[in-house]
Amino acid sequence: MPDITITLTTLISVISVGFAVYFGIKSKKRADDEETVKKAGSVIRLEEKIDTLTKSFSDFATDIKLEIRDMRKNFDDVKTQQAKQEATIESILNRLDKLEGA
Repeated sequence: MPDITITLTTLISVISVGFAVYFGIKSKKRADDEETVKKAGSVIRLEEKIDTLTKSFSDFATDIKLEIRDMRKNFDDVKTQQAKQEATIESILNRLDKLEGA
């Protein structure tokens, strides 16, 4: 009879260790799956932020290009007005020279 008791005790121990290993592996797998889901969520949030920043930068670059274009147009207008004023001043000076010479 003592042989059966030892065998039964050993069998119960082996089954207990087997269940412990099984549930330990299952628990680790569940934890790994949860960690993977969290990391995937983080990656998605980072990608959304990068997309937002890229769009903001693109909009900013477009705004700067428009500002530069407007500045060039204004500069060209100023240059044109300056040329007209120089021509007017030259004409006035020529008239003064003629009046002084007359």
